[in-house]
Amino acid sequence: MSGSSYRQVTLKKVKALTNELVKADKVHQESYPQPKNKDLPKNFFLAGFAGSRGSGKTALAIRLLKDYEESGMFDEKGNRVPQIIKLISPTSESNPAFKQLKHLADEDVHQSYSDKLLLNLVEEVKKDRLLTRKYKQACYLEKVFNKHIRRGVDPMLAMEKKDLHLLSAETNGFRDHPKVPPHPYGVVVHLILDDCVSSPAFRLARDNVFSGFCLNSRHYWSNILLLSQRAKQIPPIIRSNITLLAIWRTMSSRLLLEEVWPLVSGILTEQDFITYYEAATQASKWDCLVIDTMAEEGKQIKRNLDQIMSLKQSS
Repeated sequence: MSGSSYRQVTLKKVKALTNELVKADKVHQESYPQPKNKDLPKNFFLAGFAGSRGSGKTALAIRLLKDYEESGMFDEKGNRVPQIIKLISPTSESNPAFKQLKHLADEDVHQSYSDKLLLNLVEEVKKDRLLTRKYKQACYLEKVFNKHIRRGVDPMLAMEKKDLHLLSAETNGFRDHPKVPPHPYGVVVHLILDDCVSSPAFRLARDNVFSGFCLNSRHYWSNILLLSQRAKQIPPIIRSNITLLAIWRTMSSRLLLEEVWPLVSGILTEQDFITYYEAATQASKWDCLVIDTMAEEGKQIKRNLDQIMSLKQSS
């Protein structure tokens, strides 16, 4: 190359070391319930919708949740998994659009965020999931118990004590079937925070309760939707973990590259990001660019929720 020096990178193998992966014993991986409609974003995501007031953030969030309601959620065995929507928004009373969501109960609409409110939600979900796990385990152990009896084997001798103790507790001393909990197949939670950027949920602190919840939301079977006017209003530790991004035409290309592109730099170059953004948002102020980093390749980039985007290769 003229006017510059160029040196070739060389590699030398270290004899005493290897780059082979360490094989581990197979463990059961928890499978998450998924929507029947495979075109919808997979569970579980952290979504950031960034657009000016009146751009359509709320409308898109409602459209997405309506699609989940219409599709339904199902586990790996085909059992329908119920959904619950929880909304935290200081403007919820003045926005009747949320009433379209059949899985949003009046008692799950809150005007303001507090750590106590979130911790109550976490405890509620934990308790529900514990009951579900115990029920599923008891149903399995009941089958094992009855299988031993059919074979003429004393289950009291064949089964482990901890399993017998759990089964006895869940079946009234082996006399009944396991008691069915409120959600025998679990429950999917959709949590919306709309216009909450000034709340404690978005404070910059190491002990931020909401940040911890966002980073571990999949363990609570929860999808989180954060609606704000700018992506930068979302704290960095939360923003950097966003997997579903929707942005409207609200800022310059320079600010986009500074605030938003780093969130998707693993799948898009700067130039491709700007190209997609301009193509997605130029027709209408209500159109947005949607990027789903968990989607399969070829379906990650969309205009709104219903139009897959791709770049034509230049000849």
